[in-house]
Amino acid sequence: MSAPIGGEPPALGLHGLGRPKASDAVDADLILLHPPSIYDFRERDDIFHANLSTGDSGVTAVYEMYPLGFKSIERHLATAGHSVRIINVASLMLRYPTLDVHRFLSQMSALAFGIDLHWMVHVQGSLALAEELKSLHRGIPVIFGGISSTYFSDELIQYPQVDMVMRGYDTLNPLARLISLLKSGAHEFPDVPNLVYKGSDGAVRENEFSYLPEYIPGIDWSDYRKGITTPSRNDKMKNPPYILTLTSTGCAHNCPWCGGSRDAYRRIMGKKGKTVMYKPIDELVREVESLGDVSNTGLFVYTLQWYCEPKDRILPLVRAARKVGIEKMQFELFYLTPLDTVADMCHFVKPTFNLSPQSHDLEISRLSGRGTYTMEQMEAWIEKVLPMGVQSVNVWFFIGLEKQTPRSVYETVDYCKNLLVRFKGRNVIPVINPMVPFLDPGSTIFEEPEKHGYRIFHRTVEEHRRAMLSPNPIDRLNYETDWMSRKEIVYTAFEAVKRLVIAKGEIGLIPKSFAERSAVRLDRAVEIMREIDETAFIASPDAGLRTNASVKEKVREYNRSQLSSRNDQIFPVERALDGKWFDEFEFNPTAS
Repeated sequence: MSAPIGGEPPALGLHGLGRPKASDAVDADLILLHPPSIYDFRERDDIFHANLSTGDSGVTAVYEMYPLGFKSIERHLATAGHSVRIINVASLMLRYPTLDVHRFLSQMSALAFGIDLHWMVHVQGSLALAEELKSLHRGIPVIFGGISSTYFSDELIQYPQVDMVMRGYDTLNPLARLISLLKSGAHEFPDVPNLVYKGSDGAVRENEFSYLPEYIPGIDWSDYRKGITTPSRNDKMKNPPYILTLTSTGCAHNCPWCGGSRDAYRRIMGKKGKTVMYKPIDELVREVESLGDVSNTGLFVYTLQWYCEPKDRILPLVRAARKVGIEKMQFELFYLTPLDTVADMCHFVKPTFNLSPQSHDLEISRLSGRGTYTMEQMEAWIEKVLPMGVQSVNVWFFIGLEKQTPRSVYETVDYCKNLLVRFKGRNVIPVINPMVPFLDPGSTIFEEPEKHGYRIFHRTVEEHRRAMLSPNPIDRLNYETDWMSRKEIVYTAFEAVKRLVIAKGEIGLIPKSFAERSAVRLDRAVEIMREIDETAFIASPDAGLRTNASVKEKVREYNRSQLSSRNDQIFPVERALDGKWFDEFEFNPTAS
């Protein structure tokens, strides 16, 4: 066994009770657990944990962010009289590298365990975690849920460690019904909609997929607020606290690579007609107000996918944010927001806008489902909104698109350089990252790859699970295109990110020393990947693929560094593994 990732952590723990240990029993009707991408990542030096997303979402290669639906389940089931606990196993394993997870899990007591398989990057970790739970708690059902769980429900239920799959994007009422039946001692659940489960005789039963809700409840952030402390101005490793709020579920748009697009939503969720369900504005306001007074905490709200929101819904939200002391909010835009709306928003908060044209090339942008504005229109819009009080504008570009070649990717980087020159010193930040490790199952391209010039390598749960155990990030990709092979996608991505980060240092957007360190780290990752690529491997179906001793040592050293902190392209400096809403266990709710 290799030495664990990371160093000795500070004495923080579950809800401020000290470092989590075997004696810290967790008791609830339903315990929701979020797995790491690779369950035993701390002990693996045969799997290279290069973060091919280049830190775009502010998480490590372990992908420790759990789906926000956990928080909705927590609140909704509480109103139905059920207790719910959320255990972010991935985050705990990162923060506490010496934690005996087996012993920790053994102390849990629940009527059921819920595991998210929302994104396929967690497929190996989720199944391994389920297997661990079944070995410790044989009579307790393990329930899978999430978009990927719904898509692969027929295959997932065949795994011995999976007892139930709750299908759907919103499973609140069916889940509440299921927990009530478990409390009553039931072993058969024919009246729980959306449920696929193994009956008392071991046979699979598939209930009707009939629960398709129109109402999305808000989230209660009061427990998170209790643990927020004002970060020291001198603590550069400290992440400012922030929450994520979704104003709706589903999408009206149809980006072909996205598993949450309009057509994918209809395909996976059985939803016909309208594919956007709005969270009521009073619920949105109540959600923000549940934070209480967050003045002087540095907290900001990141509102994801503000793609379909009219002005009369967004203004009450920013008013509520200002009322509780939130000064900064982020909004991810599909279109360029009308200038009068931006001006009204700036009366209350300092917004950051995330634009995602995907490519500077309008044809490629349109093929990716975007192309709603040209680069000239975007730049003109930016020039007008910055003086209104906008905090910053982040411009996101993507790698792995239809008709996109390595040359096109590097031309996008050149365009980013021009953008940096034009808006020097005015917080306009271009970002570029690859679509890794997987093209979303259920997306239009996944279903019709040849039509879009794609080839799919992994189609089943098991194929994706085995891919995650490959030491080579190139082999994990489940797709390539007619214009770029898997190898070209990966190496082009690292080179593109390197060129962009160097440009940011040269233009002065970030300190040059930060850019140089980031470039060295990227070069090191590529060097190790090339060695892995050139090394002969011996396949071992359940234990991954073994490398030679020299490469394994380099992988182990890189992994320890990569997973000891968080990094992102917006500000490429290593920061502590705390502060984000999904790191709730790192907060002490008794703090004032």
